[in-house]
Amino acid sequence: MAKVRYGATVTGITGSIGGWTFSSNRSGNIIRTRGFPSKSSTQKQTTSHQAFISLLNQWQTVSFANKTLWDAFALANTKTTKFGDVRTLTGLNWYQSINSFYVLLGQAVIDAPPAHVLPPAVQAFNVSINATSIKIFFTPDFNPANSGLIIESTPLLTRVTSSVRSNFRFTKIITAGPVGTIDLTSDWETAHNISYPPGASPTNGQIFIMIRTIEKTSGIASTGLINSDSFVTGEEGIGFWAIGGDFIVQ
Repeated sequence: MAKVRYGATVTGITGSIGGWTFSSNRSGNIIRTRGFPSKSSTQKQTTSHQAFISLLNQWQTVSFANKTLWDAFALANTKTTKFGDVRTLTGLNWYQSINSFYVLLGQAVIDAPPAHVLPPAVQAFNVSINATSIKIFFTPDFNPANSGLIIESTPLLTRVTSSVRSNFRFTKIITAGPVGTIDLTSDWETAHNISYPPGASPTNGQIFIMIRTIEKTSGIASTGLINSDSFVTGEEGIGFWAIGGDFIVQ
């Protein structure tokens, strides 16, 4: 923090410029560096960021001929996001998208674009959340051909909102079916860097789960199917009642 003295033409400055904040207190007019909030990444987010940078570096080694093929692939095909939005990508965007899913599935990175094969739709599923676990149920078992599953989840959301898009975090990858019951508890803890159940005091909230299929031959993922369940953390009950006063035991 530094103190400043203004001249006859400038009597005061307030606000922030280029990382410096101008204000005043009982000591006089001061300048201080602007504070920025810090947000730590989870282990899975860090891994995802590293994979993104690695693929960006590998793109530099792709031949001009293959880059041309990726650009042609991008011109011929749009991409549908996990939320169902249609996007027009560049060749580089497609290279990173497809290969990032190949990496998740444990497959080798490819230099030339694959055939544009769409994944199967996600089968309906149920979510069950209680005081000890977060579980997903497919009934009957889901066994998509040539596909893996990517699962995303939200933290426990206690506010009422019309959109939960920004709250989803990558949680688990399943490389092959069939899939029946999935215990997501430990993966959820890792994805959100919090112990389960989240909180000791009674809190009403929901956890949302999104599942997508990934076609192994093309590295293309489906639109996400979202389901949720409600949960109350902490104890539930009638609280304190006086026997003989609030109710009678006969």
